[in-house]
Amino acid sequence: MMKNQRNKFFQVLKIATRKVFGSAGVVSHETQTRNKVTLVVLHDINIALGHAAQIIMLKERNLSTVVTRKR
Repeated sequence: MMKNQRNKFFQVLKIATRKVFGSAGVVSHETQTRNKVTLVVLHDINIALGHAAQIIMLKERNLSTVVTRKR
């Protein structure tokens, strides 16, 4: 993939991620409306840190770190 195409791809991905996981996003809305817990598995730590209320990290199949974001 050429550099311009790659940059555009990541810009679109960033916007889509914000719409799905952001505070007004679909996942957040449905989770709050239905009073449920949502588990999302992500491999991109930056996306997880930007949108999750709590992050659980695993290392070699063992619990490594738990991070809770204050609201």
